[in-house]
Amino acid sequence: MKNIFILFILCSSFYSCIPEKVRINPDKRVLISGKILFDNPTSIPVATFGAIDGNVNSSPYHKLGFSKTSLSGNINFISLDTRNGDLAVIINPEYEEGYREDYAILNFIDLADDHAVHIDLGNINLPLKKEFTISFENTSGTTNELRYNINYQNQKLYYLIIDGNVSGEVPENYQLRNSRAILGSHSISDGITSVKLFTVEDSEITIAYTLGIENPREILIPVTSQTSSHVFEY
Repeated sequence: MKNIFILFILCSSFYSCIPEKVRINPDKRVLISGKILFDNPTSIPVATFGAIDGNVNSSPYHKLGFSKTSLSGNINFISLDTRNGDLAVIINPEYEEGYREDYAILNFIDLADDHAVHIDLGNINLPLKKEFTISFENTSGTTNELRYNINYQNQKLYYLIIDGNVSGEVPENYQLRNSRAILGSHSISDGITSVKLFTVEDSEITIAYTLGIENPREILIPVTSQTSSHVFEY
């Protein structure tokens, strides 16, 4: 009896490790179109995947279609559709041929029960990844402790598709995925300390902070191709 129970546990564990299979709708195809706006001509991979319960997984078990943009950034290909999950269009997906490590990853998700037969992503800005350093330095000599919360944009971003078009609204759970936060503190005994962020160009970094018992304050730091660091003096 004990051996049978152990075998049952092992079988259950093995089954739970197998990704849920995306089932194909044999009678339907989806046209994926759009244009990535580049400063320099290049080609970027674009793939479609079945997303179970809104969770995007670039597993080969979930893959429905694949293409690459033209050098001018045009997207135009036909994808299979799934009948038991959401449909995700991923620009620059990891682990796919042609993946560009210097660019962000964009996930567009159609949560409808019946996906549109034509998904038009429109004009897309694909940001470059950016390493950004923020340094903290006590220049006033205050003995009060600085407490801060750094919020910045993630290098993997999520958007919704509604009725075949990209929506300007993003649900709260995806908003949380689109950003990252770092909590910390700094005092005069720390000297100069630095925090490295992995974000994207053409975004903003928000630092909300308090010094001692003062009221909370906030500063915005733009992330551009020309900036890669900021010194926070207090």
